[in-house]
Amino acid sequence: MKKLVILFAGEKPGFRYERKFDSLCAFEKTLEWAFSVEGSIKTVIFTNKENFPFISECLPQKKEVLLVQHEDWTNALVAKEIASQCAQNSADFAVFAWADSPFLNKELTDELISSHVQYKAEYTFADGVATDIEITAQEISKSRENLTKLIAEATGKDFETVKKDTERDHWLTAQEAADYGIVGTIVSSRKELPEA
Repeated sequence: MKKLVILFAGEKPGFRYERKFDSLCAFEKTLEWAFSVEGSIKTVIFTNKENFPFISECLPQKKEVLLVQHEDWTNALVAKEIASQCAQNSADFAVFAWADSPFLNKELTDELISSHVQYKAEYTFADGVATDIEITAQEISKSRENLTKLIAEATGKDFETVKKDTERDHWLTAQEAADYGIVGTIVSSRKELPEA
């Protein structure tokens, strides 16, 4: 799947360009992360006139980067530009991050993208420092495992079979659901229901 990496640098510069991370600034660390996102077709930076000189100075020469400049970024404008950039670049989705996030984690990003693709999610949202995001990812994994165990117990199927069957959308007819064990009785008409 083709993906864009979009970094937002449209607010006041603040400490983004101070070299505090092994002679790199937070923006450069975020760029390193952006360039590490597997399968990315392009990095897009949303910026304004105030940030433009700093960004231009930090960009590596051999990487394809597109700068989109507006002076007054709003949430609606950001959403519109994300959709526009995806359409213009024939991207399947975008990975969005703040341009001053020096602690982004490549492995966690890859895992979130994989989950997004696997579950055909409309959007996947992760916010916070890497440890918080990692805790959230672990909790989601635990919840999925617990749900798989419950389905396995209720249906009499082994755990691995249920896990495999629930990794992707798995559409069943009423009879197939009954045969699988997740439906007790198929009711064809109201007459078959017990009276209350």
